[in-house]
Amino acid sequence: MPAYQAATDKDAFTDAVREWLSADAQRRFDEATNAIAAEGRFGGTDAWTSEIGMLEEATRLVREAREKEDPAAGD
Repeated sequence: MPAYQAATDKDAFTDAVREWLSADAQRRFDEATNAIAAEGRFGGTDAWTSEIGMLEEATRLVREAREKEDPAAGD
């Protein structure tokens, strides 16, 4: 295989992996957002919450879940 083709294949693979990771992160974010909204933490359907507020709450929930899995992880 010529070096150029190998580099192109590597770049294509890297791009595909990045795209897959991005799609996975978006899916997990959407699931977490839906779970938080379902818990009613941000009020009803007419309530307004900033994206920052949702991200802060999501971060808090992730940390809480990780500490439940491994209490020493927060140290």
